[in-house]
Amino acid sequence: MSSINRWIISDDSSGVDPTGMNKMDGVTMMRKCESHAGRGAQGAMACNLQMALNPVAAQATVTASGNGTAADTLTIGNVVITIEASGAVGGSNQVNVGTAGTGVDLAAAIAALINGSPSTFFTGTSSSFVGICTASAASGVLTLTAAIPGTIGNGLQLAKSSSALALTHLWGASVAGSEGTSKTFPIGK
Repeated sequence: MSSINRWIISDDSSGVDPTGMNKMDGVTMMRKCESHAGRGAQGAMACNLQMALNPVAAQATVTASGNGTAADTLTIGNVVITIEASGAVGGSNQVNVGTAGTGVDLAAAIAALINGSPSTFFTGTSSSFVGICTASAASGVLTLTAAIPGTIGNGLQLAKSSSALALTHLWGASVAGSEGTSKTFPIGK
């Protein structure tokens, strides 16, 4: 099944009026624009309905190779994650230093924080990354996936101050966000 991420309706007089919507299926999207399209179908106005089908979310990867040091940071979007010696609080976007020495636990702790999951490396949870990205960790590699599919994710900020973290692939370098296949449907006059 196709998914729709963006739709644009343009009429003869106002040019293009971009309206972004959250990812939804085609049936839901058509219900949402029924009023506008209905006016076009009734001849009250002429418009084009443009939809982007199957957009791709940008990804970035960060490789953790050590425990990190207190006060090290990782910035994703406009949110800064700080590594603490101990007592990290998830709601404050903090994780404790890793203990395994390989970076596996540090990457897992950062992924848990981003996803708002409890962890042994911090107390509480964080909702700071809702609308920015989700994360997964495997063998010390942190894979970040933009929350909103499309090219918008290719420009997210990614920075670090930790020598235990390497920015392996910036946003859109390994998986580039794309708008998907554009389809245009004329409606009305």
